[in-house]
Amino acid sequence: MFVQHSSLPCLAAEAVLPPVCGHDLERGGEGPEGRNTIIAQTRDGYLWTIMEGSLVRFGRCVASPLSTATNTPEIRTKFISSLFLDHRGDLWIATDNGLVRFSNGHFFRYTTADGLSDNTVWQVTEGTDGDIWIGDG
Repeated sequence: MFVQHSSLPCLAAEAVLPPVCGHDLERGGEGPEGRNTIIAQTRDGYLWTIMEGSLVRFGRCVASPLSTATNTPEIRTKFISSLFLDHRGDLWIATDNGLVRFSNGHFFRYTTADGLSDNTVWQVTEGTDGDIWIGDG
């Protein structure tokens, strides 16, 4: 079910990217269904992808997993279904425990308590008017 959320602040770009510091993101054998299908680059130059259900950020030849309670408490799961980069440069992270937005170096978590119809979010996209659309539960 896709639900329009104009109350949440909010273009996706697809690109074929070369290996990053020796890491081949397309042939790594990790991520959903054994392949990395989503790669997003934020304005700060970091590359983001999903590996083994975790959010991973690549920068300066270092891969940093960000799905653990110890370093990113807003991401409270090891199940990340998709990533979406909006026209402002905010990264949206769909999980089975709500929707997480990375904006200006900070993570923000949205759940049913914030108006989502379900905490399991599968997909995020943006309408031409800038509204964020969320495919959930």
